[in-house]
Amino acid sequence: MDFSDEQETRRKCEKDYHEFNFDDSFAMLMPLTSFQNNTVPFKNMYSAICNYADVSRLLTWLPMLNCETRVDDILESPNDIPGFLSARPYCNVFFQSPYNTKVYPETCEMIINKCNITGKWRDYDRFTEMACRLYTSLFNDKYKKYKNVHCFMCNGRIESEVKETCEFEINVSAAPPF
Repeated sequence: MDFSDEQETRRKCEKDYHEFNFDDSFAMLMPLTSFQNNTVPFKNMYSAICNYADVSRLLTWLPMLNCETRVDDILESPNDIPGFLSARPYCNVFFQSPYNTKVYPETCEMIINKCNITGKWRDYDRFTEMACRLYTSLFNDKYKKYKNVHCFMCNGRIESEVKETCEFEINVSAAPPF
């Protein structure tokens, strides 16, 4: 699947579930959690991509069917769910997190991922521009999020504004069940 169209990916990230017409795979619409840090859920795959998550390190939430009457059908894959639900209006699907996660998933925030988006870059430096494009290590200042510190620097910020130490929390959690 091609995610090169950032605006389209962002649009799909921000859509409510009832707005989808299932042109995309249902699996793309299912909530996910990073198994790198199981406290960060994503609304769907588009949200994970929009937030620069490593898609190879995501766990899909478990789709659970809830029907008013007994149903004996067995679904082969999550992509069978839309057809199953359209034939059975008395059924709903909900998703169960594989672990305890926070209640509110990440949303698509504007992350500055290119140089001079702000128009305030004073002195062009091709190495800074190349570094901005090369890697992801999210950097936050008071007002904006940047793909990395180099994207911060090539958008009108100066090196002296970069903190010398990182603020972080250490979360100790139990090992996931097998």
